[in-house]
Amino acid sequence: MVLRVEVPVGYEKEQAYIARCLLSDFLGLKYEIAPKPIDRVLIHDGDGRELSIAADLFTRSSDAWLTAASLPREPLAWWNASDVPARLIDRCLPVLYGKPAFSRGERSVHLGIDIFGGAFFFLARLEEVISNRLDAYGRFPASEALSLRYSILHRPVVDEYVEVLWACLHALWPGLRRRPRGFRQHLTHDVDHLRFSLPRALVTDVRRRKLDLALSDLRLWMAIRRGAKADPCDTYDLIMDISERAGVASAFYFITKWTNPAYDLSYVFNQRRTRELLRRISTRGHEIGLHGSYNAFSSGRQIAKEFGALRQASRAVGARQLRWGCRQHYLRWRTPDTFQHCEDAGLDYDTTLGYADDVGFRCGTSHEFAVFNVKTRNSLRLKERPLIAMDCTVLDPEFLNQGITSTAFDRFKSLKDTCRHYDGNFTLLWHNNRLADPAEASFYRALVNA
Repeated sequence: MVLRVEVPVGYEKEQAYIARCLLSDFLGLKYEIAPKPIDRVLIHDGDGRELSIAADLFTRSSDAWLTAASLPREPLAWWNASDVPARLIDRCLPVLYGKPAFSRGERSVHLGIDIFGGAFFFLARLEEVISNRLDAYGRFPASEALSLRYSILHRPVVDEYVEVLWACLHALWPGLRRRPRGFRQHLTHDVDHLRFSLPRALVTDVRRRKLDLALSDLRLWMAIRRGAKADPCDTYDLIMDISERAGVASAFYFITKWTNPAYDLSYVFNQRRTRELLRRISTRGHEIGLHGSYNAFSSGRQIAKEFGALRQASRAVGARQLRWGCRQHYLRWRTPDTFQHCEDAGLDYDTTLGYADDVGFRCGTSHEFAVFNVKTRNSLRLKERPLIAMDCTVLDPEFLNQGITSTAFDRFKSLKDTCRHYDGNFTLLWHNNRLADPAEASFYRALVNA
């Protein structure tokens, strides 16, 4: 069955993009779309059955585009979706655009909530383009996000909207079949430190005024040199062992060039030790990816240069992959420019979009999705695989400071369970240099197998 989708005139590219994401990519439905002089979205079959959905965002003035006037009006309203037979964890949904209204007739359903506009807000990262409130590393932080203000960062709102949309469509057309999707976990590892580097450790210790740690690092380096202790960064085989026992592959992202020595200078990429590691990763069936250097996020030329070095080194050791992904160092990002830079460099996906200062669903979804450049107003080939949680965000004192505790484990596990409920992807970042600690290795192993 081919559904007919009519959308308001204006913002045709944006509406075509979000319709493709929700109807085709997420649900696997066939449809035809056409702009009409209407003030709502109509989905119908030409035979009298009709789903009407409010169109708030894409009926706003074109003068409002990419200004504060295109953001959700606050305070947000909330809608109790108990009347909709949707597979939701929480039936009280935030209304970013539109109104909390729902009605159903014999051959029609009306939704007052603007599902398409709300999903676009999250997937296109609209608030990040408009906001200039950045942290010390030039990142848009969770502390400035609408999701944190309304305590919905832990919820994949786009996935919730898709469930509501599907329930309404299926009520009108019981013969429709959605694309089956299954839960996956993506275990990822940013190789910030290929091996223990005494100079880098000492610089960090002095910067933090931790002289006791400096002495400890000196003793560790001497022990590594004489073979009394293992290099704490060399946990690659342990990581792959854990992943293989769980039936998944790990992805290792490497820094190939330096753009800021204060943050990048930890190892020289194209050396014998690195090539041996690339060969080992590839031989065991795991993934090699790019960890964009500190300033690469703002330069398409730099990302292309760094990706080229990765491809060249990988080819030299016989590593072949169908898809190549990246994550930017320190999760530095500029929407939509970095999307475009990754696309132009030839990368297949990015997995940067999580927050450093909190965990959850920055993009409002647990699913990989095609991205949109809101400045050029074009859909891109690049996919975004949202980062759901990072080790240091939950564990370390400078962020949530929960340490290796049951509270921290429950926080990770809750996000993983939410991804599982919505048949999504739990993308987890755990740095290789952390797993030399037996307690953290046990914590990580338990989380992977939870």
